[in-house]
Amino acid sequence: MTEGEMPPLRQAIIEGRQQSWREAELSVEGQEGAGLPLVLLHGIGSNSRVWLAQFSAFGGTRRVVAWNAPGYAGSAALPAAAPSPEDYAEAARSWLDHLKIGRCILVGQSLGAIKATALTLRYPSRVAALVLASPASGYAAAADEPLPLTIVNRIALMERLGPAALARERADRLLSTGASQAARQLVATAMGELVPEGYAQAARMLGRADLAAMVGLLEVPVMIAWGAEDEVTPPASCMRIAAAAGPRATRIELPAAGHACMADAPIAFNEAVATAIAGASGTDTEKCP
Repeated sequence: MTEGEMPPLRQAIIEGRQQSWREAELSVEGQEGAGLPLVLLHGIGSNSRVWLAQFSAFGGTRRVVAWNAPGYAGSAALPAAAPSPEDYAEAARSWLDHLKIGRCILVGQSLGAIKATALTLRYPSRVAALVLASPASGYAAAADEPLPLTIVNRIALMERLGPAALARERADRLLSTGASQAARQLVATAMGELVPEGYAQAARMLGRADLAAMVGLLEVPVMIAWGAEDEVTPPASCMRIAAAAGPRATRIELPAAGHACMADAPIAFNEAVATAIAGASGTDTEKCP
């Protein structure tokens, strides 16, 4: 894969459900001594497209894979109308099994941070290091309580506008004021590919999840990274997640970056991920159980 080239979308039927993902394969030169695979989980208003800069930066020396979560472009929705974080974790586990990835560096951005944490809590031996970027906290509504009004309104907005109009209205909110035109186009394109059903499922999960409670149970190294100009999960919110994770957590604020910091400030973001990679050990010879 050449620098700046988007890997094609791949699809497979995994445990009876269609799953799509993008993958940057190792170059011939990078195969010998390749490190652990890098696994990327996107946020609620996005998909695998937004990891273009990470495919380019890391794809030559290690395997890099990014899914379109269940209910997103090319991936079938989960059976439950209101899936739990654990439902997404099991979908991710089956996808990693299909790819024969037994242990990895795991990065989850925004809502993907909740899914990544759920996967790590269920299968800690499969995650050598965890990066939570611009982590969504969740609204922690109990199962017997109504969904928060913010979540209800979010679903209604999607139903009213549809993905393309939603992207025109909200995509720029995910970026800093100084974001490049290429980053704006990338984020808007991914948002325009949302599938309303899958988006609604993800929103309902966000309404019930409580990331602060989850990260306190982690037993693997975790990095919390956020953009200094993030208006969606502001620095104060991200710092609360880092505090809940305790002394095990590394904290990094990325200057001049918004919520979609991997596209907005790719150099700084990739440096943070490289730091997490450097603190982990293992190679891609470690296959799934």
